[in-house]
Amino acid sequence: MRVLFDIAHPANVHFFKHVMWELRRMGHETAITIREREGMIRPLLDAYGFEYMEMLPNQRGLLRKASGVPINDIMALRCIHEFEPDLIIGRAAPYIAHARALTRTPYVIYEDTEVATMNLMLSLPFTTRIIVHTGYQLRFGRLLERKVDRIPAYKELACLHPNWFTPDPNIRAEMGLGRDEKIVLVRLSARDSSHDFGVSGLPHAKRALMPIVKRLEEHARVLITSELEMPEGMEEYAMDIEPHRIHDLMAELSLYVGEGSTMAAEAACLGVPWIFVSNQTRGQLEEMERDYGLGFKIGDRRAAIDKAVELLGREDLLAEWQSRRARLLEDKIDFVRYLVDLAVGYDAP
Repeated sequence: MRVLFDIAHPANVHFFKHVMWELRRMGHETAITIREREGMIRPLLDAYGFEYMEMLPNQRGLLRKASGVPINDIMALRCIHEFEPDLIIGRAAPYIAHARALTRTPYVIYEDTEVATMNLMLSLPFTTRIIVHTGYQLRFGRLLERKVDRIPAYKELACLHPNWFTPDPNIRAEMGLGRDEKIVLVRLSARDSSHDFGVSGLPHAKRALMPIVKRLEEHARVLITSELEMPEGMEEYAMDIEPHRIHDLMAELSLYVGEGSTMAAEAACLGVPWIFVSNQTRGQLEEMERDYGLGFKIGDRRAAIDKAVELLGREDLLAEWQSRRARLLEDKIDFVRYLVDLAVGYDAP
């Protein structure tokens, strides 16, 4: 079996890495196409020893994104002709969808971002199967729903399920963090995806961000990871870590506060409380909050920081969250095994 994986976000390296390793271990061939984002996809793939074929990097702004589509269509078609896959697996990506329509290669996508409607609209007519989690809120209509598998799993569990991940506690010493020191990770997003227009969350300017950091700093060590340049004068808070070690650090957190929904979900899968600061929502995070009590979606930044301070004051916080995580793991399947079995036994409709 020859399987092509398309990656356009750093999180998808983690999503697919164990699936690719398992397929290779079983004697199958895999290849990777990428669209660089945040300057992190290449370093991650290099750290894990994967080779890859590159297309145009992620562009900011609708016009730039639109102008890149036909170029990436051609580049994707070239990559598919070069590797000749039996199956393509990825997220909704118009350039892959359009290219596979010409080659008639089966194309399976996983989606968990309901607000990413532009990519979905441009991709769904050309996909052969759509995988979503049970909390996914969109319905695709009678014709497309026949392609949909709604499964009890999240993409974050493909790398953070205990079957596949054991955190390295040495990360604290390597980063100069105290053994029992509480750590809060703050995430700032660029808000430059096609689904980010009109989104609000945490402030990015130093004048508004620094008071938030100082308040959190009264209760924990604060680290910041940002898709944008750090505000001048706040460089001391920048998270300094190799990209492939991020989950070792996240497993040591007392709290995650940020605009990134993927990192919020990763925190949940590690048993770390999260606060998603955004005026948008995600079905996955709603399910994690409603069914397991693993985090909080709060649109008002002041209310979000108040909640953060409240949580940091709880002595039993992490023990309680590990118990909640255990309930989540009981309900969810091993996503790696699911995707490996799907790929090996894939039968196109």
